[in-house]
Amino acid sequence: MTSTKPSTEREISGGMTTLILPGFSKSNEKWAESLENQLDVRHEATVYKWRHWRTTDGIALNKFDPYTEASNIEMLIKDQSKINIISKSIGTLVTAILMSRQKERFLRAILCGIPLNGLSKRWKSEYNILGQVREKEVWVIQNEFDPIGSFQAVEKFIGAINPKLFVIKKEGVATHDYYYISEINKLLKG
Repeated sequence: MTSTKPSTEREISGGMTTLILPGFSKSNEKWAESLENQLDVRHEATVYKWRHWRTTDGIALNKFDPYTEASNIEMLIKDQSKINIISKSIGTLVTAILMSRQKERFLRAILCGIPLNGLSKRWKSEYNILGQVREKEVWVIQNEFDPIGSFQAVEKFIGAINPKLFVIKKEGVATHDYYYISEINKLLKG
């Protein structure tokens, strides 16, 4: 297992990487770092830290914009030939944007907790790229009663885009937490 923590301001080097895109809130950094430390991969794994997490006196220096974040990530991964992405919540939106721009470079994407209830119509349309992927390239993990997007709603949403994609249901879970490390490791291995 190899895990490094380069700054999000510099390039990620090498031929293969697993990028971890957390949820919107800075509290998701803990989820991302925990996942990074427990990934069973033989290449670089990196947590991307959102620009709006940077603060001065508790005031965010940047406003969250998924398109700007996707562009920044593209610069970081420009030397990668293949990319895995594990994302949570708003990170799944940025993953979809990245996939639409660089689909040929993606090996696998694992989308945890698609925040369907918080997405605008425009942002929901970014997920249409999932209609162009094969079933083993993208996995969705959704808690049954996730308050930001229930399994039932997300399964219907994804099924309308690509009925071949499988949405993994986490029975009875009513949170937006996605600490499913062993399952994520299995999905990454294919």
